[in-house]
Amino acid sequence: MDGIDVALLRTDGETVVERGPSASFPYDAQFRDRLKQGLVEAKAITQRDQRPGALDPLERDLTLRHAEAVRTFLKQNNLSAADIDVLGFHGQTVLHRPDEALTVQIGDGALLAGETGIDVVYDMRANDMEYGGQGAPLIPAYHAALARGAAGLPAPVVFVNIGGISNLTFIGEGETLIAYDSGPGNTLIDQWVEAHAGIPFDQGGMIASEGTVLPALPNAISPMPSSPRPRAARWTGTILHHRPEAMPALPTAHVRLPMSRRQRSSNRRGTCHSGQSPMSSAAAAGSIP
Repeated sequence: MDGIDVALLRTDGETVVERGPSASFPYDAQFRDRLKQGLVEAKAITQRDQRPGALDPLERDLTLRHAEAVRTFLKQNNLSAADIDVLGFHGQTVLHRPDEALTVQIGDGALLAGETGIDVVYDMRANDMEYGGQGAPLIPAYHAALARGAAGLPAPVVFVNIGGISNLTFIGEGETLIAYDSGPGNTLIDQWVEAHAGIPFDQGGMIASEGTVLPALPNAISPMPSSPRPRAARWTGTILHHRPEAMPALPTAHVRLPMSRRQRSSNRRGTCHSGQSPMSSAAAAGSIP
C-alpha cells in the first residue's frame, strides 16, 4: 500500500516478454492511512460489489491517482495514449478470503479508461477464483512466459518472488505449472519498521544490514499452520501472519533516514473493459498490498 508502480511491457501473452521503462509513484502518508482504514471497513463485505463506509470515495480517489500516474509515466517516456494497446489495472486488495471464494480489489476500470483514453483490463483476481484458483493468476503466467521465452530456461525450474508475500512458481515439462504463496515476505518487516521507526519500510535494507540475526524471532512470529487450512488452499497473507503481540520492540538505535518507497511489480490480464482483446503493448499500473 505504499504507492503505484507502472511498467511498460510488450508481449504476445504467451512467451514473448520485452520489458521497457518503469516508474514508481509513492502515496502520501494521509492516503496510506485512508487505505489502512479501508482494510478495516472492508471486513464487513460479504459481496464483491459492496463498498461500505468510505470505500466508495476511496475507490474513486485511488483510480484517479492511477490515471495521473499513467499520464505522468507517458509524458516522462515521450509516449502518448495511442502508443499503448491496453492498461492492466490491478487495483488495491482490501479483502481476500479465497476459502469463501471472496476477493475484493477496489479500482474503477471504466473510470480509468475514461481518464486515460486507453482500454483497461481489470478485476483480475475474481475470474481466477471462479475457475477454482486462489485469486493470484498473474505472476505464474509471467514466470512461465519468462522461462519458456525470454530467459530460455529448461524445465523444471522454480521462481521465488519475494514481495509483501512470498510465492513460488514451479514450471515443469509441457504445460505443467504449479504456483502458490509460501509465506510472508517483506510485509512483517514493513510492519515492524513502521511501528517502531515511524517510516514506511526499510529502504535498501539499511536497517537490516546493521542488525544481527535473532534465531528465536521466526518461531515467536509462528510458522504457517500445518492443519487448519486444507492442502489445496495455496495462499497466504497478512491475516495469517500479522501478530503484533509476537513482534517484540527490538532496538531501533541504528535507524537512518531518509526513506523512500520500495519498488514492486505490476501485471496484466483479466476483464477487458473495452471488450477488445489485449494486443502487444501493455502499461501496467497496480497497487499491491
